[in-house]
Order: sequence, then structure tokens, then C-alpha cells
Amino acid sequence: DDFDVDHFVSECRKHVQLETLRDDLELYYKLLKTAMVELINKDYADFVNLSTNLVGMDRALKQLTVPLGQLREEVMSLKLAVSEGIQAIDDRLLKEDDIRKKKMCVLRLLQVIRSVEKIEKILHSQSSKEASPLETSGPPLAGQMLERIGTEFNQLHFHAVQSKGMPLLDKVRPRIAGITAMLQQSLEGLLLEGLQTANVEIVRPCLRTYATIDKTRDAEALIGQVLVKPYVEEVSGLLL
Repeated sequence: DDFDVDHFVSECRKHVQLETLRDDLELYYKLLKTAMVELINKDYADFVNLSTNLVGMDRALKQLTVPLGQLREEVMSLKLAVSEGIQAIDDRLLKEDDIRKKKMCVLRLLQVIRSVEKIEKILHSQSSKEASPLETSGPPLAGQMLERIGTEFNQLHFHAVQSKGMPLLDKVRPRIAGITAMLQQSLEGLLLEGLQTANVEIVRPCLRTYATIDKTRDAEALIGQVLVKPYVEEVSGLLL
């Protein structure tokens, strides 16, 4: 595209005469012409066959238009059906997951109720009075009995926390509160008795129960009040 005849001739005249340049260009033209003819003769049969094979191609392509259109519609329909099937499966999985979560909530609530009833049954079996065993004025329970109740109370507390916000849980909260108050009072009374009498057989199960229900700080506070504080006051009085 950028070839300039005048510039080309001007440059060539610096090296050869115009007659020589003309003769060289004529010779180069003949060589190009001969090479082009040979190339056409070499691939002529293929060119002829190509034109022959293309006869009726338009008609064949038109015949494929309708089947290809139908195939496209079938593919699109299948794609839509698959998408709808996937969406239906996703919706069903979501519903099943929701049902599974609700089922777990119900099972936890049932476990809370079972634990409450089991603890109340233990208390009734140990009660020697006609009053309700959940009254906090009753006598302290024995160490082994407290351990049983403490273990069950730990399960009760776990499932109650997992069921937080459920309406049914609010109905049993008063019973849970009564059990909690009774358990704390009995533990304090039993631990106080064990400390005052220096009875290891009483203190040991009591402390295990405190650990079971995760109330070791309450035990530490009571021990500090009963043992540490009087000892510190006594030592302080001697020093003064």
C-alpha cells in the first residue's frame, strides 16, 4: 500500500541504468506470471470440484433449518425442565431442613419435660412430708441423691438453653425455678454441714455436684464465708 513507483525508480537509478531496470522488471514479471499459471493448474481440479460440490448447498442448508429449530426448542424445553426440577429439589430440601430443625426443638422440649419430671419424681420419693418437694423450706437432700439430681439438672439446663424462645418452655420455667432453688439450698446446707463437721464423705459428693451443674463459684464463696473469713478474722485479731 505504501509503494511509491517514482521513489522506487529514483532509488534504483542510483545503482543501475533505466534500460537494465526495465529488463529486470520484465524478467521478474514473466517469472511471476509463470508461477501463477502453475499454481492455478496445480489446484484447478480442486477448484472445479469445490464449485461442483457447492451446487444445491443452499437447498440442503434450508432443509436443516427446521430440524435445527426444533432441536433448539427441545433443548430449551429440557433446560427449563431441569431448572424447574432443581428448584423443586432445593425447595424440598429447605422444607426438610426446616422440619428437621423443628423436630429437634420438639425433642429438646420433650427432654426438658422428662428431666423435670424425673427430678420431681426423685424429690417425691425422698420427701417424707405432705408438702410439695419443691418447697425451699424442706430438709437438705443426701449427697448421693444430690449427685443424681445434679447430673439430671445439667441435662435439663443444656436442653433448656437450646430451646430458648420456645413458648412451651415458658410453661415449665416455674418448675425449673423451683428445682433450681431446691438444689441450691440443699447443696448449701449439705456443704455447710460437711464443713462444720469436717466430714469429707459429705463434702466430696457435694463438691462434685457443684462441678456438675457448673456452680463451683458458689461453693468457693460459701467455703470462703465459712472457713476462710473466720480464720482471717482470728489471725487479724491475734496480730492486733
